[in-house]
Amino acid sequence: MTVTGMLASGLHYFPVTLPFLLALMGLLGLVVGMAALRVLRYASISMGIGVENLLAILSLSLLGATSTFRSRICLNGRPPPPPRSVTSASRT
Repeated sequence: MTVTGMLASGLHYFPVTLPFLLALMGLLGLVVGMAALRVLRYASISMGIGVENLLAILSLSLLGATSTFRSRICLNGRPPPPPRSVTSASRT
């Protein structure tokens, strides 16, 4: 069935080729990475430490957070209990 000259089900293909899509994603990643480095440089200058030291602090913080997360999952050799579900959003 057609609706004003188009198929009612919409497009049957993705209108962008894979190499173009990969190049676009790479360019977007590059721009985001450059913006993140600029923000990190500004933060390190405003705190008075070097960019290398700031990246080391952030990396160690991430490493510590992941080890805490892993130890929480393997607590006492069994998985943690499932989160409690909220049955009502109203306050009493």
